[in-house]
Amino acid sequence: MKKKISFSFVKLTFFCSFLAFFTLNLFTQYYLFTAIHIMLLWLSWYILCTPFFGGSIPLQAIPIPRTYGTYLHELLAWILSLALNITSIATESTAYEYTPLSHLLYIILTTPLYWLILVSNFVPLVFSYLHYEKNVLYKNNFLYYLLQTSWAITALYVTYTVTRQELVYIFNIHS
Repeated sequence: MKKKISFSFVKLTFFCSFLAFFTLNLFTQYYLFTAIHIMLLWLSWYILCTPFFGGSIPLQAIPIPRTYGTYLHELLAWILSLALNITSIATESTAYEYTPLSHLLYIILTTPLYWLILVSNFVPLVFSYLHYEKNVLYKNNFLYYLLQTSWAITALYVTYTVTRQELVYIFNIHS
């Protein structure tokens, strides 16, 4: 009898190998602890600053009933990312200066005007919660996916518009 490999296992394997590859790449430039810390900061940038539900992939090994959707995993990923960043800013804020992406994350987290990026990327999580838990938009899946997609495009535009000038400065500093 053949066993089927679940799609979430394939995603988890691919994601972990991707993280391992980049950690090994960073290890050639920094010490192992610093490379792992930078990789976790990159992962937290992906969770906090993009409106897609990809940051919860490593947490999908935690069993949660299917009726809740992916928003519980994503909420846990947000909480862990915020905890990592608060700890990193309080204890070792120089770790953000090693790469342009982590430097941009530091600017976003420490500038109150840029918190708009975090809020705009948290809204799809609220839509998912309303869809799965409160049954708002549950009858009309097309409307739900239309709202998710349009808000994701809006969040990416907000991220680009707000950080465009900062990206120019950061890439000139790190080049």
